[in-house]
Order: sequence, then structure tokens, then C-alpha cells
Amino acid sequence: MTSDQQHGTPRAFFALLAAGVLPLCAQAQPWARWDDRQLELDNGAVRRVIGLTDGAIRTEELKLPGFDMNLVAPAYDDTGEFRFTVGGDICAGIGGGSVQGCRRETGPDGGDGASIEVQWPNGLRARVIYLLYPGLPVIRKRIAFHNAGTSDLALENLDVETLALSVGDTHGQIYTDYGRRMKIGPYIGDWQDSLAILHFLSSDMGPARAPWGIACGNEAPGVTKRFTAFAGSGNRINLGLTHVEQAYGFRKWLRPGEGWTSPATFIAPYAWNADPAAVLDGPVNDFVRRHMGIRLARIERRPTFVYNTWNPFRRDIDEKLIGELAVCAAEMGVEEFIIDDGWQANATGSSDPHPIGDWLVDRRKFPRGLKPVFDHIRSLGMKPGLWFSLGAVSTTSEVAARHPEWLARDRHGAPVNLHSSLDRKRVTACLGTGWRDHFRDIVLQMVRENGLGYIKLDLAIVTSAYVHDAAVSGCHATDHPGHRDGPESCYTQYERMWELFDELHAAAPDLFIDCTFEAMGKLQLVDYSMCQHAEGNWLSNFEERSPIGGWRVRQMAWWRSPAMPATALIIGNQMLEDPEWELSMQSLAGTLPIFLGDLRRVGAEQRHHVGLWAAWLKKMERAHVCSLFRQDLPGFGEPREGAWDGFARLNTETRSGGFVAVFRQHAREGERRVFVPALDPEGTYLVTRAPEGASVATLSGRALAEEGFAVALIRPADGAIFEINRQ
Repeated sequence: MTSDQQHGTPRAFFALLAAGVLPLCAQAQPWARWDDRQLELDNGAVRRVIGLTDGAIRTEELKLPGFDMNLVAPAYDDTGEFRFTVGGDICAGIGGGSVQGCRRETGPDGGDGASIEVQWPNGLRARVIYLLYPGLPVIRKRIAFHNAGTSDLALENLDVETLALSVGDTHGQIYTDYGRRMKIGPYIGDWQDSLAILHFLSSDMGPARAPWGIACGNEAPGVTKRFTAFAGSGNRINLGLTHVEQAYGFRKWLRPGEGWTSPATFIAPYAWNADPAAVLDGPVNDFVRRHMGIRLARIERRPTFVYNTWNPFRRDIDEKLIGELAVCAAEMGVEEFIIDDGWQANATGSSDPHPIGDWLVDRRKFPRGLKPVFDHIRSLGMKPGLWFSLGAVSTTSEVAARHPEWLARDRHGAPVNLHSSLDRKRVTACLGTGWRDHFRDIVLQMVRENGLGYIKLDLAIVTSAYVHDAAVSGCHATDHPGHRDGPESCYTQYERMWELFDELHAAAPDLFIDCTFEAMGKLQLVDYSMCQHAEGNWLSNFEERSPIGGWRVRQMAWWRSPAMPATALIIGNQMLEDPEWELSMQSLAGTLPIFLGDLRRVGAEQRHHVGLWAAWLKKMERAHVCSLFRQDLPGFGEPREGAWDGFARLNTETRSGGFVAVFRQHAREGERRVFVPALDPEGTYLVTRAPEGASVATLSGRALAEEGFAVALIRPADGAIFEINRQ
């Protein structure tokens, strides 16, 4: 074997592989080495050994340094590293396929590892790709498929990651729903399981006898993700895409010569910690921020204070109102001013009260068009934004009349409204048709002509957050170029949406895309795939006044973070004219602060105070980049009535500081002690109360973590935020 053959380019590798002259080889890499018996992955923070003998590909060892326990039990593994079906035939890591070799793999965000090439008699090839990351016990995995045969192949029932653990379901707890809800097995998850944790308080396997677990991440989009634990056997976990017997079952067709790469999964083992949330605050949070490629980490400037017109005006907006609101918003320090639904008209000029699809400006409301309105917003120092629906179009729109071939079809071939089964005036356009490019061009024209910095993209494209019949999902047209059938469309509609977002970003790199939960397809649904292509997600609509409103904001933020990037969480509809607006402001500081309301009703004194908070939020971003961080506070759990809750947004990279927020939600005790971890133990930190800056304490990082500081809140429902700066 020559050096060129061992270390050649990927093209040379596959040329040799196709010629049948490339044997398995041993080659040292930074974190991967292999021979004809096994692939070893080890970055010093986690070790995984995958056996390659006797036609089987399975994990034989999964270990953490210093923790004397193999977390997997290969003797009980009858599936191997993956499992899927092609035309009903099972393809798995054990049996059927032949290992062709290994090669080095690198990722765009710091990943390094290796892949295993496998081939099946039907001509299907797969590269099973593993990536590790500096200093993190995280192993990311995906499978790249290629149809080298002569027939079309349909991939289904895809489990990207399968592991047989060394202990069974009787020993473990399963934290589902973004790692926040404890269950016992067996468990088959759904779209809310972007992140789940298997947690074991102790183990009889080996001398360690200490708490340990595995965080399991799934980067599949929307309703197509699947996670199972201890289902079908007492010790197995699976991560991947929905099976055919489930709602929204996954299917991907590959024609001869076509390829496709699955969404990634990742596992993050941990040990010596009885609190499973610690893996979220630590390795998972670090991996997502540094290496997953989320949009929030790619952009230089993230918004800190946003205003949206939806509540209370709904669609009753016009140029005069927007002009008055913009003046008030600028006075209060708003950075992004978003015009929501109600600005648009259709070409037909019908009496439809909610015209969508043609995306013309309603000249009755905006006689001069939108450009003068947006010019006014920019002149006040704010970025303008605008609402669109991604796929919903009026039946009376010109686009529906001219392009019926762009409309999504139900199982009977009729146009369908995927957002609402009761609304007969709207239908859904399919992103697997020319509608996608048509809509992209409309949005880009609006962005360029009006200097938009923010777009909100709304309403269902795959399935509805409000219609729970899985039969009303996807597009069942058989002549749309973006998919072959309904099951395939459930996945490819997300792919087309992400491509659309990427093209918008390529043309307008600073554009902030707000992809709503309705576009994602289920209530309060946000996931890793969305965060890789859009900056934010309009996650909910809470219109209750504080203290109920603020409590619901914090509750939703706690449910989704820190598994999800906190600044991706856009939680409406808190109103600035609420007498308890400050409690809402403090609560929203844990996400992307966004307010609504009739700003004309806010008095001068309150406007000044709102401005102080807005300036403080900007200061925190400049000093500590708080938008990329959020942690749980020790001793403060899920926000609930009769208790205290809180969160932290501390820069754990620089340990320069940040802030912590604490809340009393009708708790009987009026005082709590706050402990602040993750700072430099030897550093000195000044604690002040936001936004005015009154001094509270000067403490070392060690003292903040071990002794903390006292907080007293006199009112039964109240909150406080404390700024922390290294001296």
C-alpha cells in the first residue's frame, strides 16, 4: 500500500474502492484510527470502539476517561450501528452489508473523525460518519447514502444511531421533551424529543457505582424525528427518523446515481453527576453553541429588543398607526420593528378579509406603499421587519388561479389547507414545486427594496399545530418535482424550507429569519434543524398579563432551554402597556426579548424606564455576548405557582460575567439565596441590580458558587435581575 493510496483524496479513495483494490488499512488520525478489525474514536473526553469483524458493525466499547465502566453491552446487540429498510428489506449493522473500508472525516465546525463504507447487494452504499469535537464527550453521527444500483430505492425506518446499553430499563430514568420530563421505559418519543437523557443514579456494573447517563440529540427536522429507549428490548436506544407505522412516517426515494445524507444525531455520555440537567448546561450547550452550526452563532449581531404589531392590532394596521408606533418604539430603545400580518393584498382585489399569496401591498392601508414606512423606521435607528406566510395562499389569489400545479394535494388529489381543516378560503402551496422559488424571489425583492433586517415566516407547510389527524399532512401529489409521494413530502418539505432559508441568507447575510412553530408543524415546536437554518422561532402566544404572563414566558423558556439556544426562543404576546410590564421584561430577558402592545398608551415615565432596560440589554450583549448562553440556577427548578424560579445567562467561555434572574411566584418565603456557578473561582466579581446598577456585593467566583448572595422580594409575585461583572 503506497502512501498516496493511504492518504489520498476522497475522490481517489472512492476510485480505488470502486475498482476493488483498496483493502482495509491502519491509519492514525487526531481522534480516529482503524484496521481490519475495528475503528477506534478517542478525543480524550470520550472513547468509542466499533467492531468490524464477521460482517458486523457494532459498538464494542463506549467509555469515559477515569470511569471504569463500559456503557454498552455488545453481547446483547443484534442490530449493530444502524438500521433501515429498503423495499421492505432490513439493512442493519449486523448482516447483509459488506464493509469496504474506513476513511477520515472532518466537519465544517471543528469536527474530526472517520467513516465506515458499507455496500449492499442491491447497489446501495452508505458512509456511516462519526465526528468528535475538542474537549467534549460528544459523538455526532450521520449516514451518507448513494444508490449505485440500477433501480429506484426507497429508504424507510431509518435509525441512524442504535446502542445496546450495559444496563436495562429497570435501572434508568428517561428525561424526554428537551430533557425536561422524567419517565420510565419503555419509551417511544415524538417531535419534541430533539434532546433526551438516559440517567442512571447508580450501577452494579463495575466498581464505579456512580451516577452516569447519556444525552441523546436528534437533528432531524420537525415531525420526522424519532427517539426510543428500552422499546422492544430492555437495553436499546435508537435515534433517527420516524418509522412507517408512526404518524408522519419517513421515506426517501433515491434514483440510480442519486445520494442523500441523513440528519445527524449525537450522544454525550457523562458521569459522577446526580443531576441530569448538568449535561445540558455543560457539554450539550457547548457543543450546540460551538460546533452545531446554528445560525445565531454565525451572525455577528443578534437583536436584544424587538417590537411586533400583532397584539392588539391583529390585521387592523395602516401607515398612520405604524408611523406613530415607530416613534414610540424608537424612544424606548427598540432595535427591530416588525410589521405583522395585515399589510398585504391580492391581485384580485376580492373582499377576502385575509388576502395572502400574491404579496402585494394593500394601498388602502398604505397608499404610498411600504418603502416610505420602512424608510421612516430606519430613520429612527431601527431595523424593519415583515410577516409572510410560507405556503398558505387564498383560493381567490392570482397565484392560485395561475398555478394550480403548485398547490399541495390531499390523499384524494384535491387542493388542501394543511393549516386549518375549517378554513375553505385558504389552501397550501407545496414547497416541492415552483412555488418555492417564486416565494423566495418575492421575499428577496421586499428585502432589497425596503432594507428589511427581519422576516417572520408563518403557517403550516407540512402539518398543522392545530389539526391532529396525521392523514392531513404532507403533499400527496405524484407529479411535484420535490417529492414522489406523501410520505416523502413530509421530510422533503422541511428540506425545501431549509434550502429557501439558506438562499435568503446567501442573498441577505444579515437577515434575521423568524420561523414560527406553526411552520414547524406542532405547538411550541423548535428544534436543532431549524436553528441551523433560521435565527429564531416564534414559539408561543401568551396574552395573559403578568404575573401570569411572565410566569408562562419563563415556564416555556425553561421547557425548551438550555437544550435549545435561548435567543432562538421568541415568546409573544406580552404587552408593554401592562401595569406589570417590568416583570414581563425580566422574564423575557431569558429568551429573545420581544414586546407587543399599543405603545401610544405608554406614558413618558414608563418609556424612559423601558429605555433603561433596552440599553442594559444591549450593554450585556456587548460585554458578555449573553445571547449565546443560558444556564439553570442551582436550586431553582421549573417555574410554578408557589415557588421561586430563576435562570442565568453567563459567558462560560470567557467567564467575564453576565446576569442572573430570580422570581418569586407567590412563594411563601420572601427571601432566597442565589448560587452562581461557572465563573472563575479566583476572579473577583461585582454584583449589581439591573438596570440601574445599585451595588449588591463584591465576591470571588468561588464565593458566588459556594456561598452565593441573598435576594429578598417583598411582593408575592416579583422578579429581579442581577448583573455580574469581573473586576
